[in-house]
Amino acid sequence: MLKKYLFSNYNLFVFKLGMFFLLFLFVNIVTGNQCQSVTYSIEMDEENWNSFYISITIENNKNDQLLCTLPMWTPYSYSTEKFYKDISEFKVVGDIVQDIEIKRTNNNSWLINSAKNNLIIISYKIKRKNDSVLGKCISRDFAWINNASMFMYIRELENVPINLVISVPHGWKLATGLKPLADNFEYSALNYNQLIQHPIYTGTFNEIFFGIRKGNGYILIDGPNNFNAGKLPTIAKQVAAYQTYLLMSPPLERYLFIFKIFSKQQEIKSLAFQNSSIFYLPRNSIKNNLNYVGKIVASSFFKRWFSPQFLMNSHKGNYFSLAPRTSLTWFFNGISDYYGSLSMIRGGFWSQEDFIKHYNQLINRVLRHPNYLKLSATQLSCTLGDLNNKETVEFVKIKGELLCLLMDLKIRDRTTNQKNFDDVVRFIKNWYYDKQISFNDDDLLTTLNSVTSVDLTTFFDLYVNGNLALPFSEYFKLAGIGFESKIDTIPNVGRIMLDKNNKVIQLEKNGPLNLAGLRIGDYLLSINDVKFWTNEQLLQLVDSLKVDSDTEMTIRREGLSLIISAKVLGKEVEVANLNTLEKETDHQKLIRESWLSGRRLNLKKRF
Repeated sequence: MLKKYLFSNYNLFVFKLGMFFLLFLFVNIVTGNQCQSVTYSIEMDEENWNSFYISITIENNKNDQLLCTLPMWTPYSYSTEKFYKDISEFKVVGDIVQDIEIKRTNNNSWLINSAKNNLIIISYKIKRKNDSVLGKCISRDFAWINNASMFMYIRELENVPINLVISVPHGWKLATGLKPLADNFEYSALNYNQLIQHPIYTGTFNEIFFGIRKGNGYILIDGPNNFNAGKLPTIAKQVAAYQTYLLMSPPLERYLFIFKIFSKQQEIKSLAFQNSSIFYLPRNSIKNNLNYVGKIVASSFFKRWFSPQFLMNSHKGNYFSLAPRTSLTWFFNGISDYYGSLSMIRGGFWSQEDFIKHYNQLINRVLRHPNYLKLSATQLSCTLGDLNNKETVEFVKIKGELLCLLMDLKIRDRTTNQKNFDDVVRFIKNWYYDKQISFNDDDLLTTLNSVTSVDLTTFFDLYVNGNLALPFSEYFKLAGIGFESKIDTIPNVGRIMLDKNNKVIQLEKNGPLNLAGLRIGDYLLSINDVKFWTNEQLLQLVDSLKVDSDTEMTIRREGLSLIISAKVLGKEVEVANLNTLEKETDHQKLIRESWLSGRRLNLKKRF
């Protein structure tokens, strides 16, 4: 494997490269093998723990030029990223012409004049300590590699099989969904598309093997020695079994649940890929918030089949320079979260009360959001890549989940429980996902209408493409659940958004906090001496304040700690409450039982 000497000792590198060329020519003379091959190698900077060294070796080159591009987005993500800013020491050498001409055509692409060279080695360094979604991606005890943000795409070799060689620190293990070639951390991918859909995790984790309907599942837990995972492995196992059964999926060759546990309190984060999901969890989240963690696990596994990733048949051209655009982001996020919730109650981890409470909270979050009646779900979906706004992304996910729930109830009622969303997701998975048929924006409504025989065109006009208030009362009543709402006064300190370090990145101009002296760029450390680590916790803390009271905030500005005082104002909002009806019909009861259990209970047709 090419080590860090590629970058620090050029003479030694040239000598060894020459020896490799002689061996390469000898093998080709003997075997007559002229197939192009590509090998990616990656190694961590074990001195500073903030960088990765990458090389791409191309054998039997047949191209006069090669266009290398580092993607500006990753699978299962929606925002454009500037990964190219992390690149340095970009070099290219060949076996015949060593001084190869290179032109940087734009920020993230390099055009290489590869003519006359049979073997080419491209090498570069990526300095990166943090991932834009999860946070820390390398330290002295673990590393996780999001392949699309690390490995360059070579346009001319898009469909050439790939070998991947990984240098792993001593004593560490490695986990990835890619097919292993040998015991020394070598793997293979059918092409670049498959490579970037299988991230890499390495560290000193414990592993649990389990079967998924004759397939193979692995639970990897990397945390403190005395960490107790509790029911988390059980949830992961049952979620995988239920969802593969629901979607009639063939056995999975390999699926990884990767849990990285942090002692310091922080936000729960996750990313889902084709054959793996990775979760960053605070140590106390298993004990204090297992219901929420379980839902995230279930939603992430469902994204194996339902993600905007499979909207595109290939990854090339502008897809690497621009984030993918689709009006269906609300659906693919919403359907995964919806079935995450259904998996929790159908698997016996949530009670009916837990389920109703969960949707009561989601409804109230939607009702409070400033974009609720301003922009439609499709409008917000199309602009997520440009907005790169975590609050908006979360809102689209929540509204998408509620839209899927309402449509499911409507379908169950109109078909007397003969059709439901289970039929829809099975069809999309079996037809579009399994057959690798592109799923376009217009296909969703057509599929829903065809599979269920219920015309949802008006529903889409009003609530998906339109921005009218969602019909919660009418639709929840179909399942014997009452919806009540009233105008109430809640604490209001103005809109605020913090980054992962509690730095203020958004602040309502002339809002209470702004008028009190808070500025964008300040670090908000505590409110009334109560600390918090996430925007969710900040929102909960604000909700606990009293209207017309004074609150003290501890902030840090330019290295100094300051205390400022703000007046808590009142804001009138619609507050919703869900509860089961005291008097319900047999039809409503059977709809709810079938919905929450996943069993298809027959209803007599209404006349």
